[in-house]
Amino acid sequence: MIDLAEVIDSAMSLEPLSETASRLANIVSAEDFDLREVADVVSYDQALTGRVLRSANSVLRGGSREIATVKEAVARLGSGVVLSYAIASAMRGRMTSALPAYGYAEGELFQHSVCAALAAETLRAGCRGAPVPPEAFTAALLHDVGKLVLGRFLDEDALRILTEAGGGAGLSRLEAETEVLGVHHAELGALVSRAWNLPDSISHGIKFHHAPADGAEHLCEYAGGGGRDAAAMAAVAALTQAANALAHRIAPHGDEQAAEVTPYALETLELERAALEPAVEATRPRLDALLSSYC
Repeated sequence: MIDLAEVIDSAMSLEPLSETASRLANIVSAEDFDLREVADVVSYDQALTGRVLRSANSVLRGGSREIATVKEAVARLGSGVVLSYAIASAMRGRMTSALPAYGYAEGELFQHSVCAALAAETLRAGCRGAPVPPEAFTAALLHDVGKLVLGRFLDEDALRILTEAGGGAGLSRLEAETEVLGVHHAELGALVSRAWNLPDSISHGIKFHHAPADGAEHLCEYAGGGGRDAAAMAAVAALTQAANALAHRIAPHGDEQAAEVTPYALETLELERAALEPAVEATRPRLDALLSSYC
């Protein structure tokens, strides 16, 4: 079997994010940040500037006036969306490779991740609960980053044992990973996020993206740590779970359970179940448009 210590060490030593992505993550997670700070950072990254301006002027954004400056584009898109674009650009090369251990062909993990981030943005508009921090979009984007780590260690024998554990005992894939390997991909993803010095709210959303109700027991761990309050942290995990579920509906990937939004997520966000399918339909064209911008 795999060496758990080696897996964790691999998670902690992944190549860092770009300086642009790291700076934006820390700016956006501050309670009193200024959009001008976001615009200043974006302005020094030519590729990101182009993508932000194109997106701000997309017909899907519904703007009646052409946006010509980064500052205006950031104001139209919102800081959370701009941050998710920066991290998507930084992660694209790593996430486009095939990941056979999880059944992802080339490009599919990146597509699923971007879809989740867009679904999070769409859903956020219908949330009436605690305000959802802008970095929640990035938690949705990176929710499966732990699979990049774990996928390196899952050989045929390990995959067979995981499959048998899931089938024979009726465990979910996440439960089977924990039972057989001692760790699951969401926990590893949180370790990666911490290694990249991303805000606690992002790590929390990644770690509990399958079971946000379980994360409620850990909210006290962040008190006094300079991060978001408990309600905001809970909202990030809930929105990440809901966004992942919608992404699985848009592009099913053999996990019907993952396509269900949990009652806890709906309750935390004060989100109507009736709003889910319209959000799916609204996300589809935006996914196609955004992915085409990477071609």
